[in-house]
Amino acid sequence: MNCPRCRTSVPDIATSCQACGYRMVPSTPTYAGGPRRPFRSQPPRASKSSGSRTAVVVGSLGIIAVITVGCLLFLLSRVARMNRLEVARRTATATQATSSPGASGTGSQNSFTAAQAPNSSSSVAAPDTRPFVLSSPRPNYTEDARRHKVQGLIKAQALVGKDGLVKDVRLETHLPDGLDEQAIIAVKQMRFRPATSRGQPVNFWVTLEVEFTLR
Repeated sequence: MNCPRCRTSVPDIATSCQACGYRMVPSTPTYAGGPRRPFRSQPPRASKSSGSRTAVVVGSLGIIAVITVGCLLFLLSRVARMNRLEVARRTATATQATSSPGASGTGSQNSFTAAQAPNSSSSVAAPDTRPFVLSSPRPNYTEDARRHKVQGLIKAQALVGKDGLVKDVRLETHLPDGLDEQAIIAVKQMRFRPATSRGQPVNFWVTLEVEFTLR
């Protein structure tokens, strides 16, 4: 600034002019936009804790994991149940695929046929005549087998006595839902003309097939 008296340039912080000795009165500096306001420190803003965010994320992932595991367990139980039903159906149809043509009945719902090859445990190795079927009752279906649509063949070994009656039955293949029991009942109700050896009736094992078909 300049001295008001002698116009000599003096520093802004000087209290008197060194040239003329004029006592200087310091002026209050002004700024554009008005007097300068004293600086006030702003209080720090509260920031969210990173720990709370982590807890929320972990909790969400845990809920998702629990729901996922529950869905997987439900699906596995359903698949296991369907597999059990499928196994029962495949068992029912497996023997039918291996049966020879013409072994099934001619129009009856459940048929019963006798094979010509005797079992190795026959009491007579080579009889003159083998047992001949005189009557064969139709085996019955159970309600469970009808509901599950079980079909197929049951192969059995039957011991035909000298009187033409079945003395023993042994199943070689099986079907579910009580059809094994129905096949045994039907075999025991069959009547045969017994096998003969040298003109005399003898005990003889025969192979039989019981077919269960839904029509």
